[in-house]
Amino acid sequence: EHLLKVSEICKKVFPLSDEELKNLSQIIGRFHDLGKATSFFQSYIKEVAKGKPPSHLKDNALKTHSELSAALLFYYLRKIKNFAPLPAFLAFLAVKRHHSFVEDAFENEAFVNKTLLKEQIQNFVPEVFKETGLEPFLDFSQEEMSEFFSFLQKELKPFRTMRKFIRSFGSLKDFSLYVNFLSLYSALLLA
Repeated sequence: EHLLKVSEICKKVFPLSDEELKNLSQIIGRFHDLGKATSFFQSYIKEVAKGKPPSHLKDNALKTHSELSAALLFYYLRKIKNFAPLPAFLAFLAVKRHHSFVEDAFENEAFVNKTLLKEQIQNFVPEVFKETGLEPFLDFSQEEMSEFFSFLQKELKPFRTMRKFIRSFGSLKDFSLYVNFLSLYSALLLA
């Protein structure tokens, strides 16, 4: 329910008139917390709800959700919905950093922690995923997991350095990409 609400708010508060980006903002809202559907995060949130200090998960990276949410979103946008690389990366970046500050998109942002994500995915709670209203787009079999990580590595490669970005997309002559990113990011933060 939370993801559907945030999705609608993102679309409503999106500051630009571009319908494609507005729809992307809505998809971002639906995916931004999808990574919370792991047993690690579910245990953490249950302990917090009971008023217990979640000591065993306090600094545990396994309970984080933003990077997993971003990776699933990027895969969904590129592989399932055939979005172009740039808008998909902007969405990835907005979700990956929605609990922190984006300093430099070309400084480790296009990397994913495969070991962490693999363990989180192996502990995905299907019932929580069903609550998103999304059709399952990954079955997380060993073969599909391998394909998922290969796809991420290949598709995120142009965003790893400014030089690779320019080689893939050319130099940017205006600030529209930056404005688009800030619009997507701020819509998520406002929701």
